[in-house]
Amino acid sequence: MKRLLSYNARFASIMKNDELFKKVCIQTGGYGVCWGEHLSVSDKKLYETGESIPLSINDFRSFVSSRTVNTTQASELLECSRQNIEDLVKRGKLHPVKVDAKSKLFLKSEIQQRLWR
Repeated sequence: MKRLLSYNARFASIMKNDELFKKVCIQTGGYGVCWGEHLSVSDKKLYETGESIPLSINDFRSFVSSRTVNTTQASELLECSRQNIEDLVKRGKLHPVKVDAKSKLFLKSEIQQRLWR
C-alpha cells in the first residue's frame, strides 16, 4: 500500500502520519479504500498492486470489532431513529452486511460516509 501511495503527492500527509494512515475506511460496497471524502484508492488498483497476506482469526475479530456497527450504533452515529435506518435500507441507501431478526450489521465506513453528505 505504501509503495502505491508514495507515487502520488496527494497522499504525502497520510504517508508521514501513521495515526492518520490507520484511519483508512472501506468504501461503500467494498469498491476501494478512502481517507475522508477526497482521498481514495479503487479496488482495482489495490488488487493490481497488492499482495496476499494471510489473516488470522484475531485479525478478523479486530476488523469486525472496530469496523462494523449494529442498527442502534448506526442510528446514534447518524443521530436518527432506528426506523430511519430501516427506511434507508429499504430505499437502498444503506447496505447491511448481515441481517438478523432484530438488528443489522453495517460497515462503519458506510455510516460515516453518510455523515459527510
